[in-house]
Amino acid sequence: MTSPRATSESVLALFATDGHRFSARNLATAAHRAAKFRRTDLRRDRRMMALADTARSRLAAFNCQELANTAWAFATAGVEAHALFNAIADAARPQLGKFNSQDLANTAWAFATAGVEAHAFFNAIADAARPQ
Repeated sequence: MTSPRATSESVLALFATDGHRFSARNLATAAHRAAKFRRTDLRRDRRMMALADTARSRLAAFNCQELANTAWAFATAGVEAHALFNAIADAARPQLGKFNSQDLANTAWAFATAGVEAHAFFNAIADAARPQ
């Protein structure tokens, strides 16, 4: 997945065949790489939706950066995954004090870009950002 010739297609093909074995880090990385290397429209790609569903089911194992990167990836790819974003908010809220400033910024940006209405979550991000 880290090859300079990687594409969203190669990343999603790997997920389609081996995604059931992916760790939290692998899921976050796959989403990030698919968004970063996108050469096609990912908004309606069934593999991106499967990746969103798999990530959502395993968010309890995600660390701060993995939560932020996953939110960033789906917002960047333009994938409508409101259930995933809502689950990320629930998983991230108790950890926000551990997020670094970049993870807080990326998460806030992702939610805003995705158009997810999460006023209480934005307030929690602002509270966590103040000391930083």
